[in-house]
Amino acid sequence: MLKFYQMKYIFQILDKMRCLRKR
Repeated sequence: MLKFYQMKYIFQILDKMRCLRKR
């Protein structure tokens, strides 16, 4: 379960970075 949460957290950060890079 911890791994699942960690993955979700990482994916969220990646998504944020992608949005920033796109702008």
